[in-house]
Amino acid sequence: MQALEAGAVEVITKPQMGVKRFLEESVSELVSAVRTAAMANVKRLKITPIAVLKVAPKLNADAILAAPGSHAMAQTTERIVAIGTSTGGTQALEAVLTALPRVCPGIVIVQHMPEKFTASFAARLNDLCQIEVREAQINDRVISGRALIAPGGKHMLLRRNGAYYHVEVVDGPVVNRHRPSVDVLFRSVRNLPARTLPVSS
Repeated sequence: MQALEAGAVEVITKPQMGVKRFLEESVSELVSAVRTAAMANVKRLKITPIAVLKVAPKLNADAILAAPGSHAMAQTTERIVAIGTSTGGTQALEAVLTALPRVCPGIVIVQHMPEKFTASFAARLNDLCQIEVREAQINDRVISGRALIAPGGKHMLLRRNGAYYHVEVVDGPVVNRHRPSVDVLFRSVRNLPARTLPVSS
């Protein structure tokens, strides 16, 4: 958590046993981490491509959720804010969420972060904020004064049931090198009424 908060691009835990198998199975994740690091605000290193690496094709949000149709859904009085952050986003999220009053619109967040880190990240923010912050679970309601952070290794979608919003947490392929993916959350938001406002950093 300290490394991510300091701006680390990715954290990949190496197992104590079965390292060779781990490396073979984690090619896409490792290549993705290197590519993300190359785009970060750090000194670029010259990396010689390795021809033997087979990288899975880069998918977009269509792999999880179809693009919205032309029909508009009925309006609702509920207000939602959707936030997506990537490299360096942990500091930005802390600054935004700690400044919010206890009564604010419900918030859904995708922070590009490895599995097993999102729960402790959410718990830390919950201790610092006036609002409730927690790692999202299937069918969690999005309500005023609550922020739900997508769990690492899963995609999160915003859904509506009548006049109320809830989240759906799903498995699926990596989208634009991430799972959870900001693109998937924003695609689900795009299917909803215009009152729902996506924010990216």
